[in-house]
Amino acid sequence: MTPLVGFHMILGVCSSFLIRASTTASLIGTIVGNPWTFAVIWPLSFETGRKILGIEETKSIDFAVFFENFKVAILNLNFNLLKNDLSPILKPMLVGCIPYYIIVWIGSYCFIRYLIKK
Repeated sequence: MTPLVGFHMILGVCSSFLIRASTTASLIGTIVGNPWTFAVIWPLSFETGRKILGIEETKSIDFAVFFENFKVAILNLNFNLLKNDLSPILKPMLVGCIPYYIIVWIGSYCFIRYLIKK
């Protein structure tokens, strides 16, 4: 549920390790399943984070351009670009993804536990 491509895999593996589940299955699941959800996760986490942080409505966001700029900033270690241009979008997305991550994690855990018991 994180907006950062790649970081969701790390969180999935760590979460599966914590509950003694298959880290391999978690990794495969995030690689296969998450690209289908990005179109929903990114705008939803941004809007939720914006509301949580009390940020007034902003202009529409082109997520393809945003993530391309994010990649360039990280690869070039351009922290000014991260701070000035990307932070107003990234901060609400990171805050807004937390409630969804918790809900989906608990729901998935309960569902899978139920299936395993059956």
